[in-house]
Amino acid sequence: MEQQDQTRHKALNIHPKKDGELNLSGLTLKNLSSEEFLVVQQLIDESKVRSQSNRQIEELMQRGMMAQTAQQVLDEAEVSGTLKAQKWLHTKFSRHRLKQLQSLAEMHKNQLTYSQEAMKVEEDLQRANQGVTWGGGDPSCLRFTGTKTPVGGI
Repeated sequence: MEQQDQTRHKALNIHPKKDGELNLSGLTLKNLSSEEFLVVQQLIDESKVRSQSNRQIEELMQRGMMAQTAQQVLDEAEVSGTLKAQKWLHTKFSRHRLKQLQSLAEMHKNQLTYSQEAMKVEEDLQRANQGVTWGGGDPSCLRFTGTKTPVGGI
């Protein structure tokens, strides 16, 4: 008779929910034997553990995504900082190089001015010396062939 009662039991509708807990719709504790009750209790406990594990996994995944996002932000900041540092160094080097080139240009300009002045002095000397000849290598004996007034004695 007990077997007949057991076979007449309605099939239990137990299936897991999306969050890992068990859906026990249609289950009443009155119809369960002590063994069935223990099995259902064990299923419920395991279901809670799975559900809690799923929540922890989801939380860890979210933390992981947040950490990954934070790492990406840090990586981008590092790349950006490196680029800014490179740009700063390039700018500083360029300014230094520009100052060197300006200094070099100023030096060449001064040399050109000096050379031009030296050429003018040399031209003036040549014009002044046109018609003056040296006699015997003695600078005190200047002879003039032109109409210029002698500066030294004869």
